[in-house]
Amino acid sequence: MASIIRAISNWFRAKRDAAADVLADPARDSKFAIEDSKAKVAEFTAKLAKLAAETHRLEREREVAATDIAKWQRIAEKAAAADQVDDARSALQNKAEAGRRDTTLADEIVRNEEVTAKMREQLVQARAKIAQAESNRVRLIARLEGAKVRQELAKARTEFNSDASPLAALDDLQRTVDTVESEADAWEDIAGTDSKDKDLEKKYEGSKDDAKVEAELAALMENRQKEA
Repeated sequence: MASIIRAISNWFRAKRDAAADVLADPARDSKFAIEDSKAKVAEFTAKLAKLAAETHRLEREREVAATDIAKWQRIAEKAAAADQVDDARSALQNKAEAGRRDTTLADEIVRNEEVTAKMREQLVQARAKIAQAESNRVRLIARLEGAKVRQELAKARTEFNSDASPLAALDDLQRTVDTVESEADAWEDIAGTDSKDKDLEKKYEGSKDDAKVEAELAALMENRQKEA
């Protein structure tokens, strides 16, 4: 039972593989692959643009933080000059907060720029690969079409040279004609030889009937002479 199940499974697998081979179209599939790759590149480009926009926003926020640092530094100096210790302390605290925000923004900008640089490099490589793939596809399709033409011509030559070729019937006709003509020539040669032999025999020896008649006539004449 197990062998039967395995055989049936293998049969279905063979049918599936055969169907896949029939449905496969390398030229079409390569075109779709390139189109899918271009779609991925477009998606990748959109993400890169968003990351670049986010980096620009962080840079603007950092400029605001830098402005705040300078502002609270001026306020702290003025408060200290006026002996306003609490105001000076509050200003310095605000300055520190702006400084921490500036540091955080700077770190995020650096990370974004590193990621952006890598994404740009990957994008350049992807576009180069797609361009190369398109060039290769054109060249390979041309080679494929040429190979198909060569294959069809080779198959045609093989079929015409085989016994199953439609032209094989002409070969059979040629052989038949050659055979019949050869037999006709042979019979004509035979018939021609007999006719010549009979003509010569008749010319110089006469026919057997004539010889018999002459013999009977000679016998009758000889008997007549004896009776006389």
